[in-house]
Amino acid sequence: MAPRFIRWFREIGIADIGTVGGKNASLGEMFCELVPQGVRVPNGFAVTADGYRHFLEVAGLRERIASIIQGLNTRDLPELAERGRRVREAILATPLPEDLAREILDAYAELCPSTDRRPTQRCGPVPPPRICRQPALPASKNRF
Repeated sequence: MAPRFIRWFREIGIADIGTVGGKNASLGEMFCELVPQGVRVPNGFAVTADGYRHFLEVAGLRERIASIIQGLNTRDLPELAERGRRVREAILATPLPEDLAREILDAYAELCPSTDRRPTQRCGPVPPPRICRQPALPASKNRF
């Protein structure tokens, strides 16, 4: 059965920003363009926006997030930060739906080379699946 919520880098490019986000689309573009030229680019996969929406819907997070941000004054930065923290905590505390978790774990196992060892031994322990975002750096650390 084809995955519903996973797209491999070999399947995506810059035109897929709306489906997998900018960073993943860029990684897919690099993989597709550079590997045929002999440049070694690690393979990988992305969880799609549909997978994220599925997670929100099945877990009931859509309503919870809506209630957290209801009446938010986006010009009040301390309030914005506090509500953002509450939304992140709600997401991180919620387990993934079984179908999405299974696709992520299956894709992770496929990334590991075939050996006599189990994929989790070859590639390291499988962390519990969850959807997360890279934290932003404080403004003072964002200098180039």
